[in-house]
Amino acid sequence: MRTLLRTVWMSLVLVLVAVTSALLAMSLATHGREVTVPDLQGKSPAEARRIAEDGDLSAQVEHEYYSATVPEGKVLSQTPAAGTIVRSGWELRLTVSLGPQRAATSPVTSQGQPPSSINRD
Repeated sequence: MRTLLRTVWMSLVLVLVAVTSALLAMSLATHGREVTVPDLQGKSPAEARRIAEDGDLSAQVEHEYYSATVPEGKVLSQTPAAGTIVRSGWELRLTVSLGPQRAATSPVTSQGQPPSSINRD
């Protein structure tokens, strides 16, 4: 009887150790080293990449859009957002501003004169 109890007790301890180490290994494997995403808005793409690399992240320009408020060549937005916790090595996607949209206009040539094709003589 004593041998049976000892065997059950040892088996229980071994199962407990195995479950604990499996949970710890999964936790380290899935989470690894986590970092907080820095705020890159308003920075140049080169500066944003440098800041990202300093935080064990990478940054890639994915889109370019016109913006009336953000100067040309500056980061307009980022994904994931600043303050988000991600694993180290994560790639941040940046959107860079093209500046305000410009409309092309043709020069005015008539200076108030009616077009020459319309003669009212």
